[in-house]
Amino acid sequence: TGCLWAAEGMTCLIFIFSTALLVSAAFMQSHIVSALEVFIDAWCCDLCEQRHFAEGVTTWNIVQVLIRRAGSSFENMFTTIQTCALLGSVVVATQGIRFALQPDWSLRGLVDLAPILPL
Repeated sequence: TGCLWAAEGMTCLIFIFSTALLVSAAFMQSHIVSALEVFIDAWCCDLCEQRHFAEGVTTWNIVQVLIRRAGSSFENMFTTIQTCALLGSVVVATQGIRFALQPDWSLRGLVDLAPILPL
């Protein structure tokens, strides 16, 4: 029974670590995207206030370069987060089907299914 508790504890720690890592990646990504949005809004306000449209073309090219660089650096992070979401959905669907096909529906089966459900 001691090994069983250790295995469950290790599983819980791995789940907490992987969830924290995934949530922090999504949190950082959303903040950087929000900062880019504020940057573009500030550029538009500056252009409307100063009315230097020739200079605005040059600065818009700089803004585009910054957006492209941010987008290329986010590419792997977007892919990772979407892949994890897909795998999580497959696990939830698989466990739900496994539970539905059990001959005896018990409360223990629901308790085993509960930890894999997304929050």
